Amino acid sequence: MSSAGAAAVPPAAGAPHSVPLVVDALNFLTSYFLPVRDAGPRAARASAWTLLAAMRARVDGFLRACERSRFEPHFVIDAGWKSEEAGRKWTERREKEVRGGRRDIPLSADTFLADALHASGAKVYTVEGTDGDDVIARLAHELSASEPGAPSALVLSADRDMFRYDDLIPNAPERVFADFSFVVAAAAAAASDVLIELHPSPNPTPKPGVARRAASDVPAYDPVEWTRRHDKLREVLRKGEYVRGACSPLTRAAGNLHGIARPLRRAAYAAMGAADAVREAYPEWDEASGRVRWVDDLVAPLDAAGEETAASEASEASEASEASEASCSAADASLLAAALADVEGAGPANALAWLDARDARGRGIGATAREDVRGFRAFARVALVAEIFAAVDRRPDATDASALAHLLRLRTAANADGTESSSDDTTRSGALLAFPPTNRVMSARAVCAEASCRASFCVSSSEREYLEKKGFDLPRRCRPCRDERKWRNGGRPRGFEPGSRRRAGDTIPAGAATRRPGPPSPAPSRGGGGGAPTTATPFATRPRTLPPPRAGGGRGRGRGRDAGGRGAASDAREAAATPDALADALAATSVNE
Repeated sequence: MSSAGAAAVPPAAGAPHSVPLVVDALNFLTSYFLPVRDAGPRAARASAWTLLAAMRARVDGFLRACERSRFEPHFVIDAGWKSEEAGRKWTERREKEVRGGRRDIPLSADTFLADALHASGAKVYTVEGTDGDDVIARLAHELSASEPGAPSALVLSADRDMFRYDDLIPNAPERVFADFSFVVAAAAAAASDVLIELHPSPNPTPKPGVARRAASDVPAYDPVEWTRRHDKLREVLRKGEYVRGACSPLTRAAGNLHGIARPLRRAAYAAMGAADAVREAYPEWDEASGRVRWVDDLVAPLDAAGEETAASEASEASEASEASEASCSAADASLLAAALADVEGAGPANALAWLDARDARGRGIGATAREDVRGFRAFARVALVAEIFAAVDRRPDATDASALAHLLRLRTAANADGTESSSDDTTRSGALLAFPPTNRVMSARAVCAEASCRASFCVSSSEREYLEKKGFDLPRRCRPCRDERKWRNGGRPRGFEPGSRRRAGDTIPAGAATRRPGPPSPAPSRGGGGGAPTTATPFATRPRTLPPPRAGGGRGRGRGRDAGGRGAASDAREAAATPDALADALAATSVNE
C-alpha cells in the first residue's frame, strides 16, 4: 500500500466548505466494504453473515472518518450498461463459478451496500441504464459548480477511465484518487478520532485505446431520478428480463437457487401488477453433457390460484432441470400469494420456510453437505426472499422496507428460532469487525530515495508488520519508482506505463497548502458477482447455451486491475528478497488476489 503522489488530506479547521467526494462504491466493494480478501484462507473464510456485519461497520466508520475530515461523500452504485465484451466476460465468470463450485461474494452484496449507505444517511446515486463512470464524472462536475467559491469535487475511484473526462473533470490528475488510508492519531482512543487520506493514481491517464468523453457525451444530471432508491426486481419488470448467475458455491451440486425460487418470484410479479411474461436466464449444471447450460425461459406471473396471467415458454435446459421447473402447485401458489400480502407480518418468514423446504427436496445430497463452510447458500436463500419482499413492500419508510432491513429481520427471527447459527472463529470475526482495519491504517511515511522523484509515500500497518516479521527493512522507493526500476530491468510491473507516473515537481492546483504528499495503494477490484452482465446486447434466438448479456443487477467484473496485469502469485514468485521487491509482492498479493 505504497506509492507516490500528492495525497488529499482533510481541509484545514475552520474551512468554510466541506469538500465533495464522489466515491465509486463498487470499486471498493471487495477491497474495503466487503472484506473478502481480509477474511483469511479460502477454506476458512468468514461466513456471509460476518462479511455483511463487517460491511455495515465499515460503512459507518468510513462515513465518520469523512465527516471528521470534512469530506462530503456521494456514493455512486453502478447499475449502468456496458459493452458486449463485458457481457461475454460476465458469462464466462458465472460459468466458471458453477463448474468450479466457487463463489466468494455473497448474493446481492451491491444491493446491501447501497441499503447500508442509505440507512446511515449517506447520499447514494444508482442510475439504471447509464454508465457508472459517466454518472461519477457528471456528478463531480455538478457538485463543483453548485456554489460559487466552493471547492472542486474530488473523485475516489481506481478506474483509470475517469481520466478521460476532460470537460467534466478538468485537472483530473489532481482531483481523481485511486485509494485511501485511515490516519489514526497516536493518542486516538476511538473510531471517531480517525481521519481519511486519499491517494492519487500512479498512472493518471486513461488506458490505451479508451476514447475521451466530452460533456455532450454524458447524460444530464437528474437529481430526482439519480437519487431514487434502486429496486432490482422492479427494474426487471420494466425491462422484461431477469438475468442472473450462480447464488452459491453449491449450484453444480444442488441446483441454482434462482430456479428453485422461481415460483416465489412469479407470485411477486403478479403482486406487483405485472401483465406480461418476463424472460429469465441463469446457469445450471447439466450432468449428462458435463457442462454448464443456460436456462432461458419466458415466465408468466402466477396468481393466487396458480393460474398464469400470461403465456410462458420453457427452454430445453429448463425442461431438463428439476430445480428450474416453471410449474407450481395450487397450494404453493396460494401460500406464496398470502405470504406476499403479509409483508409486515409473518409473510417473509413463511416464504423463507417454503424456499428452505423446496431447496432441501430431491437434490440427492444431505443437508450437511448442502451448506458450504461459509453458509453462502443459506444466506442466498434469505437474500432472495428479502429482495423479493423489498420489491413488494410499498411502505413510505424506505429504510425499513429495504432489502437489507428485510434480510436482518429474517436473520433475527431465524436466530430466535434457533434455526441459524454462526460457526465463525471469534478471533477472525472480531478482526473483520474492528475499525479501522489494520491494512487501511497509515503506519509510516517516507521520502523516495530516487533523486529525480523524492516524493513522499506511506506504508500501511499490515505491510509494515509483514516486513518486520520477515526481518526486512521498509521500502526505500515509492511504488511508481519501483515499477519503473523493474521495467528498466526487463520486468513487467502490473499496469505500468513508462513516463506516466507522478514526479515531485508535478503541478499542484491552487489550495495545495491543504494537501501533502502521499501514496495510492494498488488498485482495488470491483465486485458484485451474482448480478446481471452489464451490456445492452439483446437476447439471441434459442436454442443456445449462453445467457443473454443484458444489464439488470450488480456488477460482475473486476475494475481495479490495469491492462496487462498478471496474477499476484506470479508477481510474488518474481520478487527478489529485497525490501522494495517484498513490498511489491505483498501489495500485489493482499490487494489483487
